Amino acid sequence: MVRYLLILGVGAALAWVVWQRLPARQLERRLAGRADRTAVALALAAGLVGVSLLGLRYATWHTHVFDLGSYDQKIWVASVQEDLTGVIEQTYRGGERFSPCGATRYWGICHFQPLYVIYALAYRLWPSPLLLLWSQALLVASGVIPCYLLTRKLLGSTAGVLGVMVYLLHPAVQFNALLDFRPDHVAIPFLFWAFWLAERDRPGLALFAAAIPALAKESLIPVFAAFGLYLLARRRHVLLGAVAFTVGMAVFIVVVFGVLAGPGNSEGAFMIRRYLSGGRELVAPGLVAGKLFYLVSLFGPVAFLSWRDPVALLPAMPSLGIALLSNDVAHSSIESQYTASVVAPAFAGLLTALGSLEAHRNGAALRALGALVTLSFAFSLAQGPTPLGLGFWNERWGHKWHFRNYLPDRQTALDEAARLIPDNPDVMIVSQNDVNSAALAHRHFYFPFPAGIDRADYVLVDTGRRPFLYWIVRRDREPYDRIVRQLREAPEYRIAFERDGVVLFQRIGPSRPGVPDPERLPIRPEGLPK
Repeated sequence: MVRYLLILGVGAALAWVVWQRLPARQLERRLAGRADRTAVALALAAGLVGVSLLGLRYATWHTHVFDLGSYDQKIWVASVQEDLTGVIEQTYRGGERFSPCGATRYWGICHFQPLYVIYALAYRLWPSPLLLLWSQALLVASGVIPCYLLTRKLLGSTAGVLGVMVYLLHPAVQFNALLDFRPDHVAIPFLFWAFWLAERDRPGLALFAAAIPALAKESLIPVFAAFGLYLLARRRHVLLGAVAFTVGMAVFIVVVFGVLAGPGNSEGAFMIRRYLSGGRELVAPGLVAGKLFYLVSLFGPVAFLSWRDPVALLPAMPSLGIALLSNDVAHSSIESQYTASVVAPAFAGLLTALGSLEAHRNGAALRALGALVTLSFAFSLAQGPTPLGLGFWNERWGHKWHFRNYLPDRQTALDEAARLIPDNPDVMIVSQNDVNSAALAHRHFYFPFPAGIDRADYVLVDTGRRPFLYWIVRRDREPYDRIVRQLREAPEYRIAFERDGVVLFQRIGPSRPGVPDPERLPIRPEGLPK
């Protein structure tokens, strides 16, 4: 109640006051001469905050197997391939090397990601997940530049600075910067560049910018196709827009039903079965309420002004459609990566609305942006994961975003346990979801506890943390404790290390690494990572 109704209500009231009283002309005189430098300074500050927080999260063992560990493993596997063909092949296969994507859907990262050839080549120089985390934070921070350029072109340099502040305060932007690494964040800066290039009447370059996110994840390919529709409808590039839409959708179908496929299964069929066939679940009161709250969290910081320009929102429609039609709550969470492709279209629609407002009342756009800075600050305070948000300081509200997740937590014990594991990429590791590092992930066989404990060489758990089973924390801790107890009693394992709740089990006898057998799992997964 305090976080949402009270804080957002006060924020809306203060935003109204700013809208009524902000001295637009004085603000223009103060900022106009240094607007460019201010925008760059804000971008650098945002990048520094993101790099620092993500670096601390990783160094203190607070990242997860899903998804940072899985992406780290996937890119490491690609980086150790002997030739470029092998590198490219690994960008659309799962994290382990023996099973085509779709055949063993529970394990590995099953996405079409040719862009990750760049990461794989970079891993040959520096094989560290910090490269992934820091690039994520810096790419999201870099979105400040095209956001500023687009706003400056349409509304002036002072408006550009205020627009950047709204951008950086938006909870969706903050979560995408600080997540445990997801590929979707690439959509934020490059879609901004695409809109800016389209505004400068450079449709070819605009499509090139919109295509880059499509190379990061197959679900972003329809976003590229929808951007083609935007060029067709708004810029009247009929042929180019129609070709982009047609090619984009054709590639999407080939990828999800052909490239990402294994015996008797495909990623497209899996996604339809798993997320888009909910029936009555789609109208469950809790799910509907969550989706309404998602829309408020996503468009509230821009006062829903984006909705006045539905054409600008066309590239956001694939992601919004998935969020509203899916029966999975993660797809309609402001904390998830699925907001990434909505951010730039929402701002493009906002700028159209503000341009219309400015045409009728001189100085109105600046006053409106000042009000939106106030409103977005209220949303950041109530929901955001940064030190500006209450959840960063209040553990009951913040959960995994609380500042304790950036501080050491039995770090010495975990470091010592990890050092006992041989530096051999063929050693099979099973680790608790929230116990992750490159020392564990850079293997051909790396799975979330308890998957594969019947074959693992080493099993690492931290019983003092949340009782993760796969990627889920069950309310009932008993299954987790039972499996740990069975490992203690198993004759094929010995305890190689135990201190402060950190336990490392080592297999006794011959090593037999391999893909987990779904029929031999100690407990079935309740859900799937995205």
